[in-house]
Amino acid sequence: MLQEDTMIDSDEIVALGEQSSSFIVDVEKDDRRARLMTPYDYVEHFCTLTREIDSLRVTLRELRSQSGYVEMSGPGVVVRIYDAEDGYTNDPIIHEGDVWDTVNELYAAGAKGISVGNQCLVNTLGICCVGP
Repeated sequence: MLQEDTMIDSDEIVALGEQSSSFIVDVEKDDRRARLMTPYDYVEHFCTLTREIDSLRVTLRELRSQSGYVEMSGPGVVVRIYDAEDGYTNDPIIHEGDVWDTVNELYAAGAKGISVGNQCLVNTLGICCVGP
């Protein structure tokens, strides 16, 4: 038997066209009794959940890679930036802004991972000048 508040809630959900979850079944209610109209397919539900879990695993892997928690490998390039040979004045010396510009250009060109000074560069790390 359906409780009165359950019948009212189900009437409101159907009237508003809301879905409380991705699992939908047809229920016929009659005189405070409910009857399942379509059989519950455990296998289909299991397959749907398995596909969702697989999708979440792929997303987790991508997020871990972007945050620097996964070691990356593959083809890459090495970019070396040097101060000028007579770099005793301020202008011919490489500054942190120069490194940031280079990093931003690499990301704009499609780089998936960058390390600066053998340190994997992630969102929480910064590049700052600590002296010559």
